[in-house]
Amino acid sequence: MAHLTQRFSPSYLSSLSPQELITIVLQQQSENNLLSGNQYDQFCRQIAENFPNGAVAILDQNLTYLHVAGEAMRLHGFTEDMFIGQPINDTLPGGKSARLKKKLLQALQGEKSTAELTIDHQTYLININPLFSRHGTVDRVLVVSQNITQQRIALRRAQENEAQFRTLAESIPGAVYITSNDENRDVVFISEQVAALTGYSPKDFRTKRIIPSKLIRADDWKVAEQLLHKALNNQQPYRLTYRVKHRDGYHKWIEEHGAEIVKDGRQYFQGVLFDISEKKRQEEELQQQNEHLKVANAELDRFSYSVSHDLRAPLSSALGLLDLVKTEEDTSRRKEYVEMTERSLHQLNNFIQEIISLTRNSRTELLVEEVDLQKMVNELVASQKQNAEHNQVTIRTNIQPTAKWHTDRRRLRVVLNNLLSNAIRYYRAGHDPSFVQLSVAIEQGQAVLVVKDNGIGIEPAHKSKIFDMFYRAADHVPGSGLGLYLVKETVQKLMGHIKVESQVNRGTTFTVLLPSLA
Repeated sequence: MAHLTQRFSPSYLSSLSPQELITIVLQQQSENNLLSGNQYDQFCRQIAENFPNGAVAILDQNLTYLHVAGEAMRLHGFTEDMFIGQPINDTLPGGKSARLKKKLLQALQGEKSTAELTIDHQTYLININPLFSRHGTVDRVLVVSQNITQQRIALRRAQENEAQFRTLAESIPGAVYITSNDENRDVVFISEQVAALTGYSPKDFRTKRIIPSKLIRADDWKVAEQLLHKALNNQQPYRLTYRVKHRDGYHKWIEEHGAEIVKDGRQYFQGVLFDISEKKRQEEELQQQNEHLKVANAELDRFSYSVSHDLRAPLSSALGLLDLVKTEEDTSRRKEYVEMTERSLHQLNNFIQEIISLTRNSRTELLVEEVDLQKMVNELVASQKQNAEHNQVTIRTNIQPTAKWHTDRRRLRVVLNNLLSNAIRYYRAGHDPSFVQLSVAIEQGQAVLVVKDNGIGIEPAHKSKIFDMFYRAADHVPGSGLGLYLVKETVQKLMGHIKVESQVNRGTTFTVLLPSLA
């Protein structure tokens, strides 16, 4: 027995779990040919007396105690004499023995089993194992019980804490996560909200079917990784912003708040993922609005300067001519001054009308109605007839509308009138014959409007700027520089497009494509 006592010291036995203890007992029983019956009994007694926080019992075929010992017995003030020779049923509180007896009878048939019993508010885990004789029959039953009350309390608290954590996680408007702090960053926990962010379930991440870093855009992750390492090196929480690819193919902006934590001696990352796509969209819209505002302010400054100049020029000219009229006695000269004054006032009126048209186009809503293109073209040609005859320009028309077409009548008139008057104004003097051709056709639901002339054309250096506000490509031709800008703005309002082709001294062609708005 000396070698057994040395091998199974009290300190060693106290470190064993019930299952480990059972394994040793069964192993020693299989080696029973090396031990006498008394030695085996002494061995069982030794391990029973040193078993921590529990008890070990050996029952005979009648389920009567042969041996019983353990720390739990001493704590409750029991001694071995109180049990030896007693049936196990007589030592258990009423109602408990019936539950255990069934499993003990199964052990006599060679079956292992476990059970849990609560006695005096203490919970015990019972391991029941058959002990076989040399002939292979069950002649005893080994019962190992361990007090697991504290473990159960700890488990319950852990479950409660986990339930509270999960409840808190699910109530946060973002996906709460815990990942390992290593190269793999395995997902330990992630809340259900991750499905709304990515289209993938928490299980997809926990089973590594989806790797979180693989969803992040590569360029975003490169920046985020640098910020993460910087925060960890400074032992600070981290805040990362990046885009992730949703299961449906589009990207979402994510803001991640997290920190490094230590749990059970291991390091983890814990944090929350928020969807900031709407916030990003608003920021981008605000940035665009700021850019538009800067452009608008610059245009407003230029507009104010140009308007004040172009309003004052004809007005000052008219006032000066009127002073001459007052002092001029020559009737023919006075008539000439009056005609010059009239032209200045017409110029001033045209400029004011262009400003009014520009303001209306930007501020008023579309009024969509069916438009008679033939009728509108005839009216515009009639209104420009005097100017055309004065410059010896022939106006040609080619109207081929075959389908109903809808747009804003007033805005369409502004577009055609400006293009037509521009073509007449920029005729090539001395070139015979000068012409302007206005063509209209309906093709695949959209109107194709073409205004072509054989006038002075546009220098290549000016071509990209002709639609700018107050830009004038030719100084020798009177005008405000608002006409083509108004055309471009109006065409955009009508959801259309305009393009220009031009050669110097060969002429210019404007093509406007406008969809039907009905």
